[in-house]
Amino acid sequence: EERISLDAIREVVRGEIGVSTATLRTEIGARMDRVETGVTAQLERTLERLQTITAQQRDQQQTVEAIQGNQQRMNARLQTLEAKVQTLQQSGTGSTVDTESGGRKPDLRVDVDLDQAFVPWVRRGYAILPYGCRENESAQDLRERLSGALRRVRQANIAMGTNSEGKTRYLWMQLSQSPERRRRVQLAGKCKRLCLSFGAALNQIETEWPTGTVWFKGTRVCSATTTKPAQPQEAGWINVKAIARGLGGMWSLSRDGGG
Repeated sequence: EERISLDAIREVVRGEIGVSTATLRTEIGARMDRVETGVTAQLERTLERLQTITAQQRDQQQTVEAIQGNQQRMNARLQTLEAKVQTLQQSGTGSTVDTESGGRKPDLRVDVDLDQAFVPWVRRGYAILPYGCRENESAQDLRERLSGALRRVRQANIAMGTNSEGKTRYLWMQLSQSPERRRRVQLAGKCKRLCLSFGAALNQIETEWPTGTVWFKGTRVCSATTTKPAQPQEAGWINVKAIARGLGGMWSLSRDGGG
C-alpha cells in the first residue's frame, strides 16, 4: 500500500482551501456588485428628489420675494396717501376727495340729514335715511328739499358696478312710502288688475294712486279713502257688481257681490 505522507495531505488541504477561497471571493464579489447597484440606484433617486426639493424651494423663494415686493409697494402707497391726507387736513383746502364728509364727491353732497342713517344688513347694498321737517321747515319745504336731493343723485349718474346680467348698476335714491299709502296703492292695483283680467280695456280704467281710487267706464268701483256710495261704511272697498256690469254681465265669475 502507498503510504500517505504529510506533505500530500497538506497539498490536498491547500487545494481545497484554494477552491473554497476562490468560490467565496466570487460570491462576495457578486454580492458587492448587487449592493453597489442597489446603492447607486437609491442614490440616484435621492439626488433626483433633492433636485425636486431644491426647485420647489427656489419657486417658493421667488413667490415670497414677490409678496414682499408687493407689500413694500403697498406700504409706500399707504404712506403717500397718509401724507396727502395729512397735508389736506393741515391746509384745510378741498379736493376731489372730501375727507371731512367721509370721502363723498362734491356732486353727491345732497341736503339730507345723515345722523340717523343706518344699514339694515351688510349685504343689502343700501342704507335707510329717516327724514323729517327741520326746525322752522314746512312740509312743502321738506318735499322740495328731498326732491332736489333725488334729482341730484339721479343726475350724478355714478356707476356702482355691474349686476348678474352684466349691466351697469347706478347709485340710486328714492323716497319710501308710508304703510297707509302703500295699502292704498295695493288696493287700487288689485282692483285694476281684476278689471283687466276679465277683459276690460286699459283706456276704460282711470286710477288715482294716492287715494286708492279706481274708475271703470266713469263709475267709481274702488276707493281706499272714501266711503262706499249709499252706505256709510269705512273706507276701503271694491264694488264688484259695478265692475261686472261694466264688463257686460260677468257677475257669475265673482264670489261676492258686496265688495
